[in-house]
Amino acid sequence: MIVTVAGTNGLITPEFVEATGERIIKNSKVLLVQLEIPLESTFTTLKLAKKSGVTTIFNAAPAVNNIPKDLFPLVDIICVNEPEVCMFSLLESVI
Repeated sequence: MIVTVAGTNGLITPEFVEATGERIIKNSKVLLVQLEIPLESTFTTLKLAKKSGVTTIFNAAPAVNNIPKDLFPLVDIICVNEPEVCMFSLLESVI
């Protein structure tokens, strides 16, 4: 079992990403995001990266079931663990 505690990561808002991350993202070649920050912030980060031509990697952990379908076209590479595969595919187990 993987356990996360939001803490400071939970304070990263889409507004924070837009105000502080755009310059960094524009000057990057690759961006890796995951779901340990709020989903809306991950979505905003991916949109900025795509707008800037940055290759995006999405680690879909920890597994959540409310990922909007319009997030996936912003992702070049997706990385999932067994819980995410089961959630996205509706399988009980992949083993």
